[in-house]
Amino acid sequence: MIGLVDRVVVQTNYPRLLMTLADTKTQPSWETPLSLKVTPEGLITALFTTATEVHTSWESCIASEHILHEVTVSDDTEGNYCRLIEQEYKSSEDEDAPWRDWTVEIKLGEVFITGHWQIPVSSSPFEWEWCEKKSTMAFGKACLLFGKRVHRGGLVIEEAFDPDSASKATHH
Repeated sequence: MIGLVDRVVVQTNYPRLLMTLADTKTQPSWETPLSLKVTPEGLITALFTTATEVHTSWESCIASEHILHEVTVSDDTEGNYCRLIEQEYKSSEDEDAPWRDWTVEIKLGEVFITGHWQIPVSSSPFEWEWCEKKSTMAFGKACLLFGKRVHRGGLVIEEAFDPDSASKATHH
């Protein structure tokens, strides 16, 4: 039996039976913690391809006095979160031309990964709509990291799935 790592020999009065670990163990709980190696580059590539600016940092670049709207989801235990922020500010280069910025900020551990969709306030309604749509889509995808879903009909965050509250879903 050497080399059969995924098999167990069960001794009984009957002839030897080979059983897989799946036969001898219960299925993993839906609450089983999972781990995944994620890099800032991977998240930026997957989520922020349409952003006008992306960066990483050790602290948030958002000034609370500029925030107009904010929606946040978190993992509730580790201090990790993702937030969608709409802010307006004046550029340090041109004080007369305010900017509108839709930002998705992800904090994982000590690292902040941020994507900005920025336009001058004087931009066309089409550009405003495009920035809002793209940032909201990125936020919705990022929320999956925290086990949350965002409904498109508005920014409604759906909490973690409860298998007992829905029709009996199976997992194999």
